[in-house]
Amino acid sequence: MLTKILKRCLSAPFGRRSAMKDVYILYNPKSGDGRSRDAALCLSKKYPDANVEVLDATRIFDFKKFTMGLDERTSIILCGGDGTINYFINNISKRDIGYGLFYYPTGSGNDFLRDIGKTPDDCPVRINEYVKSLPSVTVKDKRYSFINGVGFGIDGYWEDNPIREARKELTLK
Repeated sequence: MLTKILKRCLSAPFGRRSAMKDVYILYNPKSGDGRSRDAALCLSKKYPDANVEVLDATRIFDFKKFTMGLDERTSIILCGGDGTINYFINNISKRDIGYGLFYYPTGSGNDFLRDIGKTPDDCPVRINEYVKSLPSVTVKDKRYSFINGVGFGIDGYWEDNPIREARKELTLK
């Protein structure tokens, strides 16, 4: 049985095709309960006139090198959720990028898609303009950008600390 994602991929009209030379579809295998790869493979069929590569994003160890030298005839399509986009934008060298950056939601929540007023039927959606000037935070001298929220784990620290102390007391008695 096909998942919702695959049904959408097979049935949704793709719209206008641009003259692309290379299309890299990067999928997060942990996204969408592991269905992201299937969605990426299905999506790859929408580009019969391009050189398409479907790649596991978790196996790309240096996004700066991977994206270096890509031009306007090249597109990257991120298949995953909000975390996939966050990870990608925080591991490329610059935000004002010359290649086409697209998002195809295969995550469980996909809040970013709703934030930009798009639906799954609009996808893949170009996100170049959205990643140019994102809010950021600096942690331990490293700057991180984020698309729809940032967490530091402070709530987890405060929650866990009293529990840890209570456990110590219980084991001492």
